[in-house]
Amino acid sequence: MGVCGTFLAVEEMRRGASPAEAAARVIRRVIESYRLQENHQVGVIALAPDGRWSSAALRAGFKVAHRTADRAELLDAGQVLPTAD
Repeated sequence: MGVCGTFLAVEEMRRGASPAEAAARVIRRVIESYRLQENHQVGVIALAPDGRWSSAALRAGFKVAHRTADRAELLDAGQVLPTAD
């Protein structure tokens, strides 16, 4: 909540960023804004109006549920952006 991540992702895409770029920007802002610990996790899913989507996470382990007409699966985050601990 402290970085207004959903607003930031939407604004980034409005300016032309891809969903992957927007999600990564949110995670970077969290890294820049907080003193994070090993056990902290943040995950973001960004969905563009045209249906493109991507995700990013602070650490490995964040999963995204993805379902189509033919299958359902759990996917790892599209990007993992670890802190520089």
